[in-house]
Amino acid sequence: MVDNMCSSKNFLSYFLDKSVVVTQDGFLQCQFSIEKFTFSIDYEILKVLDRNGNNYLSINLNQVYNFEGSDSIIKFYLDNDTIISLKK
Repeated sequence: MVDNMCSSKNFLSYFLDKSVVVTQDGFLQCQFSIEKFTFSIDYEILKVLDRNGNNYLSINLNQVYNFEGSDSIIKFYLDNDTIISLKK
């Protein structure tokens, strides 16, 4: 997961201060917007934040079994058949 964490940090940096749509698809589906994206990773927990408000999301990176990223979309595939997508 260390390689994926480094990769995810690189892709997440493309999203800094941008408007991002967060989508969760799986046993629970939801979607919300982040106006000014920022993030932190502490103790293998990715915390996605909005600089302008209270929207946030926490992902335990130990639960991520696959990761896809580009400069416009990032997908985290979690153990419980959930996909978290971040899209510019």
